[in-house]
Amino acid sequence: MAGKTKRAPKWLKNYSLEWLYRLIQDPKRLWKRYLVTNTLFLWYLFLEFIGLRKFNNFEKDCE
Repeated sequence: MAGKTKRAPKWLKNYSLEWLYRLIQDPKRLWKRYLVTNTLFLWYLFLEFIGLRKFNNFEKDCE
């Protein structure tokens, strides 16, 4: 149900850790989203950073 979940404490929000609070609150539903998707994103970021792969600029694709 939308809007029924508890929000993270302000100090966690200040450190951009609300995602961690949500993961702890509902691990069965969120583990794959945070573990798999974020790991894949970090891998792609690393490949672009070291120059092995160049990804399209999203802003240019949307014009």
